[in-house]
Amino acid sequence: MKKILVLALILALALAFTACGNDEPDAPPPVVEASPEPPPAPEPTPEPEPEPEPEPEPEPESESEEYDGIGILIERGEVAGAVIVIGEGQDVWPYASGTEGGIRAFDPEAGVTYRITYGVTNFSTGGWRIRWTRSTYLFGDNTAGDYEIVNDHPFSPDEVANIIPAHFNQGVTPDGVYTLVVEITLDGSQEFDQLIGNIGLTGTGGSSDFRMESVKVERLEGSYGSDVAELLIEWER
Repeated sequence: MKKILVLALILALALAFTACGNDEPDAPPPVVEASPEPPPAPEPTPEPEPEPEPEPEPEPESESEEYDGIGILIERGEVAGAVIVIGEGQDVWPYASGTEGGIRAFDPEAGVTYRITYGVTNFSTGGWRIRWTRSTYLFGDNTAGDYEIVNDHPFSPDEVANIIPAHFNQGVTPDGVYTLVVEITLDGSQEFDQLIGNIGLTGTGGSSDFRMESVKVERLEGSYGSDVAELLIEWER
């Protein structure tokens, strides 16, 4: 009986010891990271104020204009050419009529030589006439003296004409850029309706298949061919 009690005591102690060895601490609860707070919503960007609408550009003026006394028709089309308007003193310069408001290129001086230079681009015109006209616009009436000799003085574009009317119709090709030069001495002694008026350039036979590129008038300090000149007026396309 004693042995049985001893064995029971030993067995109880063994069981207690085993229970104590397996008594591990409970595992700590898992750490749950807090979700980051969402970033603040961006403030709405203010819409830019609308820019003011640009003012409309002015409409281009007519292709027929006056440039300080030079009437220019500069576009290839129904008409093309130029009129140089000179002084208004008709008692000295018949038909040098100026324009409304007194606009003119220059006031001619008796006995002074002037150089007139035209730049043209040809498309198919056979030549150009530089003439005395009684008008301040192209294709007006020419002076009676001009009509009498309009075809008497032909030139090539590489020559300098010394008379008006001058007909630049020699060696002209259907295309190309030409410079036409006239040097003329004005003496103011011509009779009324003879060879003084405004100075017009048109295509031969009224052709307008060309374009004006430039017009220049110079007052020469000497006679023909002088290198010393005063620029009076100039227009360029």
